[in-house]
Amino acid sequence: MPLKTAPQSRTLITGIGIRGRPLRALVVGLLALTATDALALFGRDLLMEPLPFRQQRVFEGRELFYNDESFLHRASFAMPDPLTASPVAPDHMAGTGGSARSTELFLDIGVQATRAFTDRLDFQYRFRRTEDLDGRFDRNLVGFGLHPHRHWTLRFMADVTGDKSRTDLQPEISWEHPDGHSARATLVLTDAMFNEKQDINAYREAPVTWFFAGKWQLSSNHQLRGYLDVTPDTALEARDRNRLFRNESARAGIAWDWETDDGIRWRWLVEGKAMDREETPLDGGPLDTMSRRFWRSRVELTLPGDNDSHWRVGTQALSLQETGTFIGNNQQLSDQQEAMVFAGISRKLSAEWQFRPTLYISATEGESKRASNSTPSSEDGVNDKLTLPFEWHPRGAKGASLTLNPTLHLAKGDFGGGNLQVRIPL
Repeated sequence: MPLKTAPQSRTLITGIGIRGRPLRALVVGLLALTATDALALFGRDLLMEPLPFRQQRVFEGRELFYNDESFLHRASFAMPDPLTASPVAPDHMAGTGGSARSTELFLDIGVQATRAFTDRLDFQYRFRRTEDLDGRFDRNLVGFGLHPHRHWTLRFMADVTGDKSRTDLQPEISWEHPDGHSARATLVLTDAMFNEKQDINAYREAPVTWFFAGKWQLSSNHQLRGYLDVTPDTALEARDRNRLFRNESARAGIAWDWETDDGIRWRWLVEGKAMDREETPLDGGPLDTMSRRFWRSRVELTLPGDNDSHWRVGTQALSLQETGTFIGNNQQLSDQQEAMVFAGISRKLSAEWQFRPTLYISATEGESKRASNSTPSSEDGVNDKLTLPFEWHPRGAKGASLTLNPTLHLAKGDFGGGNLQVRIPL
């Protein structure tokens, strides 16, 4: 049963249907970006981890309301070097939290710890608390790893809850080469025992997510990275709501990192997501559809300075287009484009302290539609933010760090929110 294509406004990708087409829409969009300016959403690097189907977000929608400052806040609060930007992440404990509004915190927290039983068998724990375009979520995985060869790891993880029907199973295989190349393939079986462990609702087509990530180390100072994350058509019969929900999505991203012998570093990235969703009454009725098309890219240049300092400049842009109707209890559809520039300096104050102020300026154009108001509201605006992060490294640059990051709105002359970041290698 093909879905209807929702009407589009300010659409960059047109003429693309919904059922079976998010991956095609994503590829077309990413190819189109190679001639555009750079852009950004949350942070300085790729989000190289699977984002599986989440049943509650289909029912409830995104609990966050985006405005013309939302992505500026998240870019200024993000970790400087995300550990999730590698196909095979090292063990770590890291997190950032910042005030995005008077009633809203932006949180991005990750923990990974691995302990060996033998040379070939280990136990691993992962915790993730963050957000994406569907809202906030947690993942809490435990599992075992088998090392049949020194370059290969087979791992079986599970996101286990007290409700057996909501347990996710996640087998994966990873490869790491001494020259720096690495790759990972992951299969996420969301709510793997849902139909067997409860009898209220049922999946007609079970949610499955395929995730692939890789890094190609071209030389000691030159690398390419990329990922693909695909969740094919999922059909959920929600009898307690008298609704049939369908969902499918695809994400992809690539990044190019390069450093010269003089210490000049370049990073360019582009990533995007396509998602289509529908809702229809089980006893017959109108079909409601919603689509999301998002892309972002980013260019950042780091230049060495004098006296233990370096400069950082870059440009970012993004496009988020949500069209159609309100699925479930979703309260907002956002259509906005944003361009942002930033410049900053990182200066070593002492053996333990570093100061890296950065000025961000963004220009946003768009509108949002809320379920509570039939008239769209404008999200046009120009905003600035000055971040003043002080980093403390009590055990040196490779040890644990604590960052206090107060921010200011220069044009408004007021406080822009505080941000705390913690990083502990394990």
